[in-house]
Amino acid sequence: MTRRFLPALLLSLALAGAAHAQVQLRWEPVHKKVALYESIPVRVTVVNESGVPLDFSPAGNAALSFGIVDELHVPVRATDRPLAVPPAVVGDEETKTIETDLLPAYHLRECRHYAVVPRLHFGASVYEGEKKDIEILSGTELLRRNYGMSGSDGRIATLLSIPRNRETHLLCRIDSADGYCLGVQDLGTSLKLFPPRMERDRDGLFHVLHQAAPRTFAHTVFRPDGTREKIRYFQGEVSGMRLARTAEGKVFVSGGIPYTEDEDAPGTFTAPGTDNDAVTDFSNEVPRRERGVGTPKSWWRGGSD
Repeated sequence: MTRRFLPALLLSLALAGAAHAQVQLRWEPVHKKVALYESIPVRVTVVNESGVPLDFSPAGNAALSFGIVDELHVPVRATDRPLAVPPAVVGDEETKTIETDLLPAYHLRECRHYAVVPRLHFGASVYEGEKKDIEILSGTELLRRNYGMSGSDGRIATLLSIPRNRETHLLCRIDSADGYCLGVQDLGTSLKLFPPRMERDRDGLFHVLHQAAPRTFAHTVFRPDGTREKIRYFQGEVSGMRLARTAEGKVFVSGGIPYTEDEDAPGTFTAPGTDNDAVTDFSNEVPRRERGVGTPKSWWRGGSD
């Protein structure tokens, strides 16, 4: 009797293996360590061998989700906001990478380790990727200031540091006066020789000055809603760099020579007195194979979170 059912068993196993190989998921979190309320971008690579295109639009035939449990093995609930996935189409025999952010879609509001598994829903099938860890950190508080009274104009601005890519990164967090987090932004690599400075100008903009490399300083400006408005770089010495204020309440950098931004390539800066020591602004969550915000090429070191 065993011999009668053996061919059928082998056939079912082969079909199950073929079905499993129809779609493959490979993924990576952009950062394995993130600060509390910082965005948690991830990149999911879909290998489609299903025989039909996978449509990730709202009315399409495919969808992404994530299974997340914390270090206490408690499942993390989804929020009322859907996972933001661009309306990509992955054709048959095609491979495509999709980027999304976990923070708006899941209740990741505690400083813990989380085990994360991506899931692709296609018809009645669910394909899973490899389980990987993400850690949410409170960070080390370096500077905290209350601006204004309670109300719509009141803000709490905090500068934090966390370990990232074998370096120390500086982050700026802006909360409303009642403690609601409006945004957390990565300012890039920060050296400890120069304590970061922060001021608020007459228009309500926040100015942060920090040391990004031995002789490179980054001046970042944030809006009251926590989003970044602009960034500039200066060459100078630790002893001479500071944020100054005019009589009218404007904030500016004193003691440094500004880098020149390339008009044809916004975000690319050239150091004073040189044509090839470029600094590129990569603060908005990019792969580590590219150089960090505010770090000249000669000072970049590789590594992973």
